Amino acid sequence: MKSLYLFIFCLLMSVSTFSQKAENDTLSLSKQFEQVYRRSSSYKDFKVIRKTTFQKLKNNALDSVKSIDEKFKIESQKSLKLEQEINNISKIRLEQDLELSKAILEKDTISFGGLKLKKNTFKIIIWSIFLTLIILTCFFAYKLKDGIKITSQVKNELTKVEEEFNSYKKKSLVSDQKLRRQLQDEINKQRGV
Repeated sequence: MKSLYLFIFCLLMSVSTFSQKAENDTLSLSKQFEQVYRRSSSYKDFKVIRKTTFQKLKNNALDSVKSIDEKFKIESQKSLKLEQEINNISKIRLEQDLELSKAILEKDTISFGGLKLKKNTFKIIIWSIFLTLIILTCFFAYKLKDGIKITSQVKNELTKVEEEFNSYKKKSLVSDQKLRRQLQDEINKQRGV
């Protein structure tokens, strides 16, 4: 039974020692310094610290500094990677913006007669050509109608002139025949004398 009590006592001591070590390791660095300060003994104006405690504190401090340094390096690398990614994304965005502006420019321009024109300018040119052609068509249709009217008047006048000419021709033929007849009569009279 004594051995059982002894065993339980040793077990409890080791558990409390282990829990103090675990507690020491989980404490922050400033709390570890405070704990060392409280547990250390005083000699005149000085504090005496055990070498093992000092060594643990030193190792913990160095581990903390090393851990912070590693975290800083990792964060620095992450920051550099992020900065590179941001630069790459910025370059890609600039290229895409340039391509987009080119695409918009190509979409808004039309090649006409070897010239690149904006769509609005092209529309104005096409509409002005279209309106000019309509105006010219109307003008030439008017001139054609006027020409047809003049031609029909001239044809009517020509018909009248031809009729008058034919009438004059007949009259002149009749008068010429009369004159010849008279001339022949006169010649016959003169011969017959």
